[in-house]
Amino acid sequence: MSVKTRLLVLLLALIVIAGGVFLSSFLHPAEDPPKAAEMKAPIITQKPEEVLLPTFVVDETPAPAEPEEPAASDEPFISDEPEESEEPAEPAEPGEAGEPAEPAESEAPAEPEEPEETPEPTPEPDLTASYFNDAAFIGDSISGILEYYRLNNQGLGKSTFLVREGYTVAASVDYSMMVVYHGREMTPQDALAAAEVTKVYIMLGAISDLSAYGLDKTMDNWAKLVANIREKCPDIRIFIQSCTPIAADTQRLTNKMIDDYNARLKTFAEENDCTYVAIGENFKDASGALPYEHCRDGFAHLRIDSAKLWVELLKDPSNYSVSPYES
Repeated sequence: MSVKTRLLVLLLALIVIAGGVFLSSFLHPAEDPPKAAEMKAPIITQKPEEVLLPTFVVDETPAPAEPEEPAASDEPFISDEPEESEEPAEPAEPGEAGEPAEPAESEAPAEPEEPEETPEPTPEPDLTASYFNDAAFIGDSISGILEYYRLNNQGLGKSTFLVREGYTVAASVDYSMMVVYHGREMTPQDALAAAEVTKVYIMLGAISDLSAYGLDKTMDNWAKLVANIREKCPDIRIFIQSCTPIAADTQRLTNKMIDDYNARLKTFAEENDCTYVAIGENFKDASGALPYEHCRDGFAHLRIDSAKLWVELLKDPSNYSVSPYES
């Protein structure tokens, strides 16, 4: 068979097949048109003993148009929807499982407030002479100059003096020497009761007691003296005056011994409900000795002008460990 004959046979076969397909589609029309979504895959209709060409159905549904991007504008974009405010996250409770406790925020230290200025306390007024009308003074020859000044000057009012040369703390408790009141010798406590005073100022011990008995023994005698006075005069107020220094140290007595003695007297006063009065501290020079302008004998006794200073010190409440105005 020639080539032309073969081509003719093949053409006729194709015509026959195409006619069969057309006839089949005419005799069996499609009941419902396929939906667009179901027409994506090719549909092959095949009858027995027939060769069918594949039929492709093209989805002609137009693709959705892509949204156009808005034209760029120089104006800032303002949304109509309100912005959602972000609420601060609540801190995790310390100690929750799986979560480490957050360190506490350290607060900035507060600026220190300027301290308010404490007003200066108003000084108490000086005591008047009448304050000493119901007071008595017990002492040795050092206090003699004060009695002399009182007799010639009413700076201490009508005060009573139980002063005797050579009188000691030891003598006040062993009664080896008495004080004199209205010409009669008495113990100090009996004289105070007879004078009916409510205050007693005592300066004793520096000249004779320290050198003869020492500091500790002298303080023991002080305790007995105060106890005797309070037994006889329970309501009396006791003022212990510090002793004045000496002009120069001696072999038996030094100003260091007197300073130690005054320190013990101050402590004793605080512990025994007495009032300490700083007198001796105001009669010292730079070396701690009694200066020449206050000393009339080169040893321990004061001048008459020094007695005036002594009275001024007694009238100044700042020299008292406890206010003299307290009852």
